[in-house]
Amino acid sequence: MDVVWSGDWVAERLGVALEGDGDLPELLGLALRRNPKRAHLLVSNVLGKHVPQKPSVVYGAGYGLGERVRALLGEDRARRAVVLGYAETATGLGHAVADGLRDAPYLHSTRRPVAGVAQAGGFEEAHSHATSHLLLPEEPELLAGDGTGSDASVLVLVDDEFSTGNTVLNTIRALHGSHPRERYVIVALVDMRSA
Repeated sequence: MDVVWSGDWVAERLGVALEGDGDLPELLGLALRRNPKRAHLLVSNVLGKHVPQKPSVVYGAGYGLGERVRALLGEDRARRAVVLGYAETATGLGHAVADGLRDAPYLHSTRRPVAGVAQAGGFEEAHSHATSHLLLPEEPELLAGDGTGSDASVLVLVDDEFSTGNTVLNTIRALHGSHPRERYVIVALVDMRSA
């Protein structure tokens, strides 16, 4: 029998609830954490990070998102896409999205500086336990984009869930300030933002 983390105990004690379509409980549950900014944690049931999951489900979730992005962009633009996954939870998800785009270059943020590696950018995730993200790509030109127009690259930002959208907005502000590009695509397994 598959394990699905519902978070009912947390929901009852905090007076919060997950509301959405019938698939939501299969994708997500609630947990508690020691963080004064946000006591609840949205726990993915498909990523295999906090709740055990079959590798085929974990990979399939990301690969399927990548295929949807590929269809959205069209073949020509998909070939010029660069994928960025967010540390820590969406690093594997982002890699699978890149595979679904048919082997797009893949980068991920990190929370730890690396001696001798130049920082190509950074941004904040205000509600997190560790707020700062660093971008330390081996090939910094992947983040640079290549201008505007039909041949410009697209940056695909991948997270496990959107609760406020602020992390993505902070990322775009930071990158767009130094390397403007015409198009960003944001992708997540779950979008919990209100209207």
